[in-house]
Amino acid sequence: VSTAEVYGPRVAPRGSEGSPRAPATHAGCAALAAEALVESEARGRRAEWVIARMGEVYDGGDDAVGRAITAALAGDEIEDVDHDLVHLDDAVAALSRALERRMVGAVNVSGGDPRSLREVSAVVAVITGRSPPAVDARERGGLDVTRAREHLGVTPTTSLEEGVRRALVARGHRVDHAPRRVGPAPTVRLARPSVGAFEVDTAVGVLLSGWLADGRENRAFEYLLQEHLRAEAQPLTVNSCASALFVALRALDVRGEVIVPAFTFAATANAVVAAGATPRFVDIEPGSFGLDPARVERAITDRTRAIVAVHLAGVACQVEALRAIALRHGLVLIEDVAQALGAAVRGRAVGTFGDAGCFSFFPTKTLTTGEGGAVLFRDPAARARAAALSAHGVSREASEAPRHPWERRVISEGHNLRMSAVAAAVGYAQLHRLPSMNARRRAVAARYREALPPSLVALTPPPGSECVWSTFPIRVPPGARVAFIAALASRGVEASVHYDRPVPFEPWYRERFGHAEGEFPVAERVAAEVVSIPMHADLLPREVEQVIDAVRAALDETAR
Repeated sequence: VSTAEVYGPRVAPRGSEGSPRAPATHAGCAALAAEALVESEARGRRAEWVIARMGEVYDGGDDAVGRAITAALAGDEIEDVDHDLVHLDDAVAALSRALERRMVGAVNVSGGDPRSLREVSAVVAVITGRSPPAVDARERGGLDVTRAREHLGVTPTTSLEEGVRRALVARGHRVDHAPRRVGPAPTVRLARPSVGAFEVDTAVGVLLSGWLADGRENRAFEYLLQEHLRAEAQPLTVNSCASALFVALRALDVRGEVIVPAFTFAATANAVVAAGATPRFVDIEPGSFGLDPARVERAITDRTRAIVAVHLAGVACQVEALRAIALRHGLVLIEDVAQALGAAVRGRAVGTFGDAGCFSFFPTKTLTTGEGGAVLFRDPAARARAAALSAHGVSREASEAPRHPWERRVISEGHNLRMSAVAAAVGYAQLHRLPSMNARRRAVAARYREALPPSLVALTPPPGSECVWSTFPIRVPPGARVAFIAALASRGVEASVHYDRPVPFEPWYRERFGHAEGEFPVAERVAAEVVSIPMHADLLPREVEQVIDAVRAALDETAR
């Protein structure tokens, strides 16, 4: 058992296990030294070990919270000091779990909700009926407890309010129920990348290696991604999903018209234009927000060359039906999997149904490399063309082998669309954690779907599909969206809109293609109603409940 003081004061906003160690107290120095001794001894014995790095453990006895309770009951002034508080019950649960699990490393154990001692006083005041002091609502640093949840399966469940209630009961006060949260709740972020010590260590290793450009880390990431997708071919890493779409279209020699959903991120259509083709916008179906197969069938002409199937919000579109249409008409099928890495249809990963699958690793996606993407081809020759196109037109597989290391063979036009080795190393680390991160997203989505009115839930996943919920869209009445998002913000919940208009109605596309309202009724209705609420792998249970309460209250407020 160690202490969070090894980080020092405000070293890192979230105190991840990869944060620099900079103890500012004797206790922190001793804890860091003890960790080093434990690790050294364990490695010498080839033993498995875990360090549980505790925040401020309390049960209301002779600890910070107990002293604050005593001061509050006496009416004394309380120092306004922040703590990563964890109740003794949660600390014991984490230690018990650590003894059961075999793992190597250090995990943070805290309540995941930094509170000040002045807030402890406010909780005491509310429970005992005294006049509460002002609660300090300033921004606070906190411990990242992601690894404790992932590796130990432990999430603290005792709120400060409940912890103070138990302490007061132990002191002879009769308190049957803990109050709701006292004071303002911290803001629940709409999205946040889940990055821990593994990602930090792998990135630092590359930074110190002396080779930061495309290299062996990219090949390792590509191989692991191939294994994850159970694909026959090896993906190609690039610097974004937009680049992946572009090289896919060019490598497959797609010209003419390309069917694109009217409701998607603009990058889907932009890539088609950049590749020299023409987007043909088609409406979506309301269940998955993906292309409507019936409308796609009617939109095909003798100029159609390809279909881009987009899997939005981590939910698979009707990709099997779209693949059948593409085969029947001799069209190229490209999957835009920017938001759905890890999703599957009947056990088969999305991105493996088409002639090419394009992935994004932007920070809001299910896996991140900061910026980055990948493209998976069915045809190895297409992959070779894409590799050259993304690397200045230089092919690693040129038939005319260079006689010297400095010689390059340019076999086509080219761009620099490669992913850096640092980004690839982060992606390699993230892929090991992807199943657990996606499982957490599914659990959050299940709780949302259980607690929110069915009419509010926007997406209905197709039968036989497994979703990963990169975002969680809900629907609010048209005209109420601005007020609804403002009501959520007033309750500490971030929200946004993805997306506020169909792509064909964006100014650039409207000027060139002349689309008018009414052409895409489903996409237009969705764009007018959709709101994205918080969804990421690090959402704590109390944050999920805060979102649910805020959504319900915002609905009532906007209805009035």
